[in-house]
Amino acid sequence: MKSNKGFKTVTGIILLIAMIGTPVAAGDLQHKLAEESTVEQILKRGVMRVGISTFVPWAMKDKTGKLIGFEIDENYTLLANQRIENVIQKNDTKAYFTKKIENGNLNLFYKS
Repeated sequence: MKSNKGFKTVTGIILLIAMIGTPVAAGDLQHKLAEESTVEQILKRGVMRVGISTFVPWAMKDKTGKLIGFEIDENYTLLANQRIENVIQKNDTKAYFTKKIENGNLNLFYKS
């Protein structure tokens, strides 16, 4: 049986990143913690929605328009052994991604 230690570490990092991007008032904290966690939502839905901004060599498009680079590779490695679909959204503004995390339409974003 495979160990889930690496998966737990990765999911903890994802949750931390998602929570950092969302300012929470003290009164809302208890409510937010009682809700389903980001990781639980990803596992239930089977899809992790990731935002990236393009910046060579971290994330860029190749000649065919396919996204490539360190952040893209890192993202696919994160989900390599999971049964989770990877949906990448591209935009170059932090405000766009922050709003999408706040309203639950994005789980993680990379900003180079």
